[in-house]
Amino acid sequence: MHIGPESTLLNPSLNYAAQDTKTKSFEKIIEYPKMQMYIQESLNICVSNLDYSKTKLLLEKGANPNVTQKLQLYPLQYAAAKSDQQSLKIVSLLLKHHAWIDIQDEDLNTPLHWALVKKNVPLIIKLIRNGASLTKKNLYDITPFDLFLKEKDLLHMILEMENIDWNASTQSDFPLLLEVFYKSNLHLAKWLMKKGADIDYRYLDSPLIFHYLKNTPILDRKVILFFIQHANLFLLDSKGNTISNVASKYADAGICSLFYNLKK
Repeated sequence: MHIGPESTLLNPSLNYAAQDTKTKSFEKIIEYPKMQMYIQESLNICVSNLDYSKTKLLLEKGANPNVTQKLQLYPLQYAAAKSDQQSLKIVSLLLKHHAWIDIQDEDLNTPLHWALVKKNVPLIIKLIRNGASLTKKNLYDITPFDLFLKEKDLLHMILEMENIDWNASTQSDFPLLLEVFYKSNLHLAKWLMKKGADIDYRYLDSPLIFHYLKNTPILDRKVILFFIQHANLFLLDSKGNTISNVASKYADAGICSLFYNLKK
């Protein structure tokens, strides 16, 4: 897997300086007016080389960690794609300078995708603690959580982490508990709920069970029964719909019958 930047635009002198020159000499070189336009591209080289001092210098000179050339990774992804311990320092530095933690490359991989591929445990922990999404899909519909499921030791590690917001979500990234229900993994659902994941959490103004009913092609009766056992089935969505209203639109008669005659 090639993870080093290949710049065709970078000034040759600055290219050499970014890779081989000492930091003080590099600082003098980038002060030249003609070199200012190239500091953005040299950032990727310095990050890929895990050169902390030069990376710090470029960021302080105004290099944007959220910009890259076409078909290249972003600086945070170059750092995450390394298995070296130095990558943790570089990632911390980039985050300090407002690098987007879930920035996506051409294949829609996030830094957490890359860190998981490299099995860089300290970096994985760092990204998760800073709010990296576990449910953001790449171009092939693979989420970081899918990668965790393939590595049981890593999965156990994150499930044991403390002070994690297991209900975290954005408009495009649903809560991890909902992802687990989509996968019909009730063992993991129970574990997440013990850690603080809320089965009654409202995502985009609707309870999780509403999303499960609407977005699951083949509903799993065991998951429905799990919701019936553990969730508050009297919650409404933002339009005032009840669970029975939603079930009647998206579920078969057998599933709908489970919600009839609900009593508080």
